[in-house]
Amino acid sequence: MKPTSTNSYKGKMSEQKGPTAQELKEKVSLRDYAAGVVKLERRGNEYWAPCPFHPDKTASFSIKDKNGCEVFYCFGCGKSGDIVTFIE
Repeated sequence: MKPTSTNSYKGKMSEQKGPTAQELKEKVSLRDYAAGVVKLERRGNEYWAPCPFHPDKTASFSIKDKNGCEVFYCFGCGKSGDIVTFIE
């Protein structure tokens, strides 16, 4: 008896496609998503909060719009990025 191929699912895995990073950036607001994790406070054009990535008592984490893309930066731990980095 000849063994059957175990790779029958191989093509199906590549067909399952989630949103690309660009689609995620266009559809999900970093500010709205982060607001579900930390309490954001608006200061001018930026939003500030204690950093969700390390123990923090003061607002060292900021979110701002940079060239049409929401980005974050923590002045305490140095972590930075966009919605994709925040979710990772």
